[in-house]
Amino acid sequence: MSENYINHIIKENNILKPNIFFKNILNNISIFSSNIRNFTGKILKFIENEFIIIQFKKSSLPVLHLIQNITKLDEYINKLDKIHSEKVKMDVLQTLAAGIAHTFNNILFVITGYTEMMLSEVNIDPVSKDYLQNILKAAERAKSQINKIILLSAQNKERFTLINSKSIIKNILYHIKKIIPEGITISENIDNDLFIMGIHSQIYIVIENICMNSIESIQKDGKIEISASNSIMNENPYIKLSISDNGCGIDKNIKGKIFDPYFTTKELGRGLGLSVVYGIMKTHKGHIEFESEKEKGTTFNLYFPKPL
Repeated sequence: MSENYINHIIKENNILKPNIFFKNILNNISIFSSNIRNFTGKILKFIENEFIIIQFKKSSLPVLHLIQNITKLDEYINKLDKIHSEKVKMDVLQTLAAGIAHTFNNILFVITGYTEMMLSEVNIDPVSKDYLQNILKAAERAKSQINKIILLSAQNKERFTLINSKSIIKNILYHIKKIIPEGITISENIDNDLFIMGIHSQIYIVIENICMNSIESIQKDGKIEISASNSIMNENPYIKLSISDNGCGIDKNIKGKIFDPYFTTKELGRGLGLSVVYGIMKTHKGHIEFESEKEKGTTFNLYFPKPL
């Protein structure tokens, strides 16, 4: 309805209070909704607006029926409601998980603190020392798992930032070296000034997960090598992180399944490690590849787009 037409109606009908006039019009609008089943059996949702005739001295407004098929809009709104509901649930779960994780961290702090104090005693016998060292290693392992929960619960609040690959790898290895069994050595060969654009907590989880898998694949003595360098893939620049071990390797029959959710070869494992790694790499528009030979070892190659 044009502004000139509205002014014409107001002038011709001596309407002194146009705001009240249009309020009356709006009060005489009826809205109906109905569901109709089509020939395929699908229920379609329609909305009908009915404008009632209003009489004037010299003119009148016509009746207008506007019928719209809002099936897709209704489905879209329901989908948005579901997504919002799921997001609220995830936010609550993440907050709860973070709270529980911090509580357990405080408990572990006491356990590790008293264990280290007992280990510092001069006259401790060898058997007790061995027991206490096992307690300390188990506590460190538990702390590592709890830190993963804390990192995951905070990841939605994080943003992509420039991450120094050498710095994050050294930080991960600092914690891993506290819990690795004797006989396993870890070495690194990382070029300086190699940066990744990513979410810090997620990159941490990727590297740590693969390192822990390498440790578990080595049955007794072995070595793990980590390297980072510039690389080219499909004519595009990438930062390549490689994690190699000389462990038991991956059986060729399961190579196509290792990134599947809940797939695991561990008796007590949940099988989320590598599927999470795969998802994070996709989030970062990266690639993950691996080479493995039974009883000889495995190498994982992580490719992150190089920041411009």
